[in-house]
Parts: sequence; C-alpha cells; structure tokens
Amino acid sequence: MTRVEIGMQAPRFTYRDSLGEVRQLADLWGDGPAVIVWPRHCGCIFFFEQLARLRADAQRLRDAGARLGLVVQAPPEELTDTCGSADGLVCVPDPERETHEVMGLTHASGLSLLLNGDLRRRRKQAAQAGFTQNWGKTFARGSDWMLVPGAALVSSKGRVRWVHRGAHVGDVPSTEELLAVLQEYGTRSRGMAG
Repeated sequence: MTRVEIGMQAPRFTYRDSLGEVRQLADLWGDGPAVIVWPRHCGCIFFFEQLARLRADAQRLRDAGARLGLVVQAPPEELTDTCGSADGLVCVPDPERETHEVMGLTHASGLSLLLNGDLRRRRKQAAQAGFTQNWGKTFARGSDWMLVPGAALVSSKGRVRWVHRGAHVGDVPSTEELLAVLQEYGTRSRGMAG
C-alpha cells in the first residue's frame, strides 16, 4: 500500500457514523480545507488531552476556514462515548485503522515508550493538566496502543498539503501549529485546482 505524501490525494474512506449513516472522509473537505487528526488510541492520556484541546479550539479552527475531523480507533457505536459531542468536530470511526496505515502512521518502539525524554516530559505535562490513562481502554480488544498520532491538512480538492507523523506517542501538533499550517497553506488550498 502506498503511503500518502504531500501533494497526493487524501485517503478515500467510507464509514458509518454513530447514527448508522454512510459517510465519506471526503465530506470533510468538500467546501474548503480540512484539518484531520489521528489521535492515539482511545485510552491514552494524550488522546484525552488532544480531544479536550480540539473541543476547546474547534471554533478557532473553523474561524480559520477549516473543518475539523478526528479519526479514532473506535467502532461507530462507541463514537458518542469516545468523542462526546462538540460543534465543529467530526468524529470518524476507523476501528481497523485503514486510514492510519495509508497515512503512514507507524508503531512506536517499546524502548521509546520508556527512554524518550521528550515523551516523559509530555506525559508529565498531560498528567499535571489533569489527564490520566484509561488502562481498560488501552488494552481493550482492537486497540492498537503502539500507533503514533498524526495530522494532515487537506485542500478542498482532496490533496494533502501538510502532514504530521508523530515522532513518538506523545508528539501531537498543538492548536497553534495547526493554525499556523492553515495560515500558510489554507488559502492556497481552497483555490488550488488539484
């Protein structure tokens, strides 16, 4: 399978939402650029941290001209429990991690979980902010707890304009980074013909 790179077409992906309706990932970028985030598994301390931040900042991203999608390792029937409800945040179930693979989101090494200094610092920050690991969800059937997170900016024509692939499991882009990417690429993405 070919890994999606900048300039390539974003993944084609069909899914059922929490109401059982058939949707396309491409619905996110049909009328303008989309920021799509692939967080960690649904029990990770960084998943909870990133979800809270995206909920809080969804309006800022919309004001910058982008739709916001969150692709999670959960089946459709768990979307409401997993993502809650937030205006402007489209939660996309991908329990088989098909889009994760196409986007080139790889597995962290076991040693990196223990020895990476930046990861330890990030874990401490998340814990100090009040976030905790849900070990039941971490080791739940179907949870791939070694996948690194990622994000992408996709133009209205479905072309990937920017990609972030986590260097470790806590390496997630901040809202400020996403807004900077939108400022740099977002306007051009709307007008690009391909």
